[in-house]
Amino acid sequence: RKLVKKAQKLLQPSMLALRMKPDWDQATPLFEEAARVFARCRLHNEAQFAFEKASEGQQRLGSELHAVKHLESAAECACKDKRHEDAFNLYRSAYETFASIGKVAMGAASLNRGAKLLLDEDKVDLVMQLYEIALEAVEDEGTGA
Repeated sequence: RKLVKKAQKLLQPSMLALRMKPDWDQATPLFEEAARVFARCRLHNEAQFAFEKASEGQQRLGSELHAVKHLESAAECACKDKRHEDAFNLYRSAYETFASIGKVAMGAASLNRGAKLLLDEDKVDLVMQLYEIALEAVEDEGTGA
């Protein structure tokens, strides 16, 4: 919790620290470390939050592939905590991030991983939606749309 608090503090402007804007360079690794610690301790809700913040930081730093990795980790934490809608939305966000950098096939693979994870939880309706998004993405990519 101290790591998250320290990272959150780095995102706030501070006249004393001569910081006029959020310092994602320093905050992102702290969120990443906190997420790993929370996940090891099976504090899935806290780990999900930290992974999402780490993902946001990586996106702001221009590393979309690392951001997607953190989104998928956050989705896994949400699924372990039985928050399946959150997991669905995080996998969809991972796909959208991949698509935004022109990696639609990798995004579809991410959706597939999410569908398999949710299928293990018997969330067939969410699985069908993820597969539909993946299928549309692959079809659109094949037609050059």
